[in-house]
Amino acid sequence: MKIDWKSKQTKVVAVLLAVILVPIIYNQTKTLITGLLTSFMMSQPKTVETAKPIQKDIFPTYETTGRIEANLSVDIVARVNGWLQKRYFNEGDIVKKGQRLFLIEPDEYALAARNARATVNENSATYNNSQIELERAEELLKEDLVSRKYYDNALTERNRNRAALDGAIAEMQKANLNLSYTSITSPMDGRIGRANVSVGNYVTPGSGVIAQIYSTNPMKVIFPMKSGDFIEMKKYFKDNEQDANEHLISVLLGLADGSEYESEGKIEFVDNKIDESTGSVTLRAIFENPDELLVPGDYVNVKIRVNKPIPVTMIPQSATKTDIGTGYYVWTVKDGKAVKKDIVVNNNYENNWIVESGLDKDDEVVMNGIQNIYKTGQPVKTTPYNFNESGDKK
Repeated sequence: MKIDWKSKQTKVVAVLLAVILVPIIYNQTKTLITGLLTSFMMSQPKTVETAKPIQKDIFPTYETTGRIEANLSVDIVARVNGWLQKRYFNEGDIVKKGQRLFLIEPDEYALAARNARATVNENSATYNNSQIELERAEELLKEDLVSRKYYDNALTERNRNRAALDGAIAEMQKANLNLSYTSITSPMDGRIGRANVSVGNYVTPGSGVIAQIYSTNPMKVIFPMKSGDFIEMKKYFKDNEQDANEHLISVLLGLADGSEYESEGKIEFVDNKIDESTGSVTLRAIFENPDELLVPGDYVNVKIRVNKPIPVTMIPQSATKTDIGTGYYVWTVKDGKAVKKDIVVNNNYENNWIVESGLDKDDEVVMNGIQNIYKTGQPVKTTPYNFNESGDKK
């Protein structure tokens, strides 16, 4: 059958076929060319920057959060019942040991003390008289002028009066003691906080803390340390060395404003067990606090530094990647090809990971361009990567 290309219908069909087929052919051709170009580009070696791991002696450090605690603190409470009559300090004052702080109305207790003194005087007179009678009975008995029973009765009376006098003296001492409790004094030097009870209120020993005093210098900082870090720190020195060389460990503080506290602390207490709920051990360090920058109850950043350098292998954190199954890994280059290496890291130092295992000191680690590597054995070109000891590129 001969096609009449000059006919109108034939021309329309040809145009329709062209409209349909040309895009299909174009897209297929574009896909083929793109695939060929991609395959060609992927077969070309990628350029990456490599360097050997950092070898350095560092001072191991461990960071945590601590809470400031006063070296000494005392809760002031009432020891007798009564109306709070007067307060002798301003809240927040520095107070001295023995300084009067509060006065509980003393009149009732002063009266009780006077009555107790009068009772003692009365019993003392009775006792003295019975002692005279006993001595007289003893002389009369020697001369057989009185019976033995008369002497025994005098002795019994003297002893009864002695017991009554002793009881009266004890009651007088108790009354004087209660009177002394009406004047509440500071048991130590320190800074006193706010008064929890206002003047005019009735207080009792069950009223609770009416004020609190805490020492200001030195101060203690209590902080937890992960059991793994604690065990690792202990490996750096022998126990007897810590006693002989306290400088082996320093405790540094970071304050809330971001500054570092100027004085170093010394560890004075290590708990004898690991907290089961947190997996940490509690330590306590003591700090000099002459300017009162450390305030009880405040939280601080704590850095524990071992002052004994150890050699470590490090790589910048930016040179590592993570795998859900195996953890951290890096790309290395050997004989012009990429090689994946799984590594174990146990801590960080500045911007670097401290590598515990998985890397050799002569490995060429990909420091820049790891995004260009997608499989082991991939050809790569290398150029030197220059960085400083913090892991930042120069």
